[in-house]
Amino acid sequence: MKSHYKIPRTVLAAGSVMDIWPTGDYSQHMPKGTAQDRIGQHWANAGSHLYKAVSDYQKRVQHAGSA
Repeated sequence: MKSHYKIPRTVLAAGSVMDIWPTGDYSQHMPKGTAQDRIGQHWANAGSHLYKAVSDYQKRVQHAGSA
């Protein structure tokens, strides 16, 4: 004979919260520096990528023109 025990929704909800509750310190995953510093670094990275792309393109155009 099977025994059916219905678990209340509030107990299930509390269990799901316990599943995602942090077990450690998440501060190591938080961004470092101010928002202004981080955005400035993103723009610096974007600028260096653009500079490299333009330089590579100019080299390919010069190489194609001399061939």
